[in-house]
Amino acid sequence: MTIKTKLLYYIVFLLMSSLAFAQMDEFQQVFMKANQRYLSEKNIMVTQHYLFSLDSSSAVPFDSGYCYIVKYDRMIHYMFNGVESFNDGTYMIRISNPDKYMIVSRSIHQDSSALGFIFKKGFSYFKNVVKKNISNELSQWNLTGGTLGVLAANITFDSRETRIRNILVELSPDHPFVNQINPRKSGKSQNVFINIDYSYTTKLSKEQPKLSDYIHIENDTVTQAEKFKDYQIKFIE
Repeated sequence: MTIKTKLLYYIVFLLMSSLAFAQMDEFQQVFMKANQRYLSEKNIMVTQHYLFSLDSSSAVPFDSGYCYIVKYDRMIHYMFNGVESFNDGTYMIRISNPDKYMIVSRSIHQDSSALGFIFKKGFSYFKNVVKKNISNELSQWNLTGGTLGVLAANITFDSRETRIRNILVELSPDHPFVNQINPRKSGKSQNVFINIDYSYTTKLSKEQPKLSDYIHIENDTVTQAEKFKDYQIKFIE
């Protein structure tokens, strides 16, 4: 798994927890409405465009990538930078294509990458939140005073469509993943800014991914599908 992918996972997953402060109630309500809107969609694809910059959010990005999250009813399929996650409500499959490795488990194990989990928990580890209305439709929420190397997060919501439109996260030089990026990119310690633009569509391919695309199950034995025959597989009970 690349440094960029690990960094993405940290941003998207580790920031999530229940908000503890009363002044953040309104933000939590707005965030939950976005969750409810997403969960109400039977078929939807969320595209996240990532830009990674050093020192300033306005600096020229040193890297970028797209994450595609496709939801067909209960089935969720993630694709990002050679990493896939597939969950059909019965089995969860996580794949690293560069490493040719596959992990399979029952879906009773909580999938920390599930978008419902992300929306449901909200952002925490921040001491302050300030709201700014950009227009009649767009509101921007600035969360500061973060810990664990995550200094700030700026989230833009579209109230008309009840969607997240953008997230900007600032990580400090002492963040473990930033430590791995800085020496290779600049030779000095700098903050890393990750800008994430969101887009949505309900026009999806009729060819839905299915469990048999990934694994075969016979007599309680799990084996790779033909496409992944060269991959190592690990089944977690």
